[in-house]
Formats: sequence, structure tokens, C-alpha cells
Amino acid sequence: MGQKPLDPQREEMKHKLAVVTKVYLGQMTAVAGAEELKVSRNTFYEYQNTLLDAAIRALTPGEPGRPPLSDEIKRIRELEEETERLKEELHQLHAISHLQSEVIEIRNRQLAEREKKRE
Repeated sequence: MGQKPLDPQREEMKHKLAVVTKVYLGQMTAVAGAEELKVSRNTFYEYQNTLLDAAIRALTPGEPGRPPLSDEIKRIRELEEETERLKEELHQLHAISHLQSEVIEIRNRQLAEREKKRE
């Protein structure tokens, strides 16, 4: 199978990450990094701070387990459960209705037979 086509925007972001990382590790100066990315030094430092903030947030331990569900997702799940319950109830009501129809039909035949015997 062939390689996945490159996403130019993703490749550009990876390049920015590589340059900011080199500067952070002392392998390149901030001036050289800014020049390579064709941005001002201030913009370069903004990239660096944004990257560090994102890394810190990503690596900061949070509450164990899955994150809590949003109110919308909770409501969707409640509605899905209610839908399933109502479907089951509807199925049961259809079955009861069918049985009642059969009972009425049997009762009507019995009444008809009694009427014939009286005649």
C-alpha cells in the first residue's frame, strides 16, 4: 500500500515544533529559530510559550478515570435509555392488545354459538 499523502499544514506545524524544540534544548538560538520560521523573535517566543503551556497541560495529572460527562451527553444517554424502555413497553402493549383481540374474538364466537343453540 502507498504512503498516506502529506498534509502540508501538519508538516508545517511539525517543522515549527522541531525548531522550537531545538531552541529549547540549546541546539539553536532563538534568533536563528525565528529566522528559519520567518517570524519575529516575539512571535517565536509566543510559539515557544504556547508549546510549553500545551505540554504542561497535557502532562499534568488530572482526576483518575474518565472525565465527567457533559450535561448534554448525560441527557442524551437518559433519552436513549427512556427510548429503549418505551420501545419495550410499546412491544408489551402490542402483545397485550393482540391477546385482548383474540380473547374478544373467542368470546364473540362463544356468544354466537350460544345464540345458535337457543334458536
